[in-house]
Amino acid sequence: MSTVKNPTKKKQVSYERDHYNRGGEHSKAWRKAKPLKKAKARRAYRKTANDLSRVCAEDEAAPIAATRKHDGIQQRRVDDWGAIGLRDFVASRLDRREATVGAKKKRKARAEQTIATRNTRTNALQRSAPDSRSRCCLTPAPAWAVPAPRPRVAEFVVVRRFSASPMNERKRSQSQNDA
Repeated sequence: MSTVKNPTKKKQVSYERDHYNRGGEHSKAWRKAKPLKKAKARRAYRKTANDLSRVCAEDEAAPIAATRKHDGIQQRRVDDWGAIGLRDFVASRLDRREATVGAKKKRKARAEQTIATRNTRTNALQRSAPDSRSRCCLTPAPAWAVPAPRPRVAEFVVVRRFSASPMNERKRSQSQNDA
């Protein structure tokens, strides 16, 4: 049982002692993901080393590039971002929350501004002196250039198939009589 009884003191102790692991995974998953990533890195290194050692088994027959690569292979590093204090983690989350306040409104305003800019450019092109390129882009395409509508695909019909057993023969004959 904790010796600290005061809630505010408990919170301060928690901020000082607790930490948060952000190893690129979920906080609880990293304890299993890190050994798995290390094992995969070791296996990949061993496989590469074994493959190259088979190629370089006979020195006179081995390609020079394979021999050089065999000498220079290294195991892939598994980076652990390390644990950060709970106080720092909470501060980073609060900063991120403040940064995202009103983000949706800002995105919508930016999109509307872009659309308005495009409309003014289009209107300016329509009002400008007619030259072959701008007129070509703004006039509708001739009828022969418009692709024909695609024909509708017929719906699939499900056909029930029966095997040649006597029971299925009776079912088939009944279904044909019903139809």
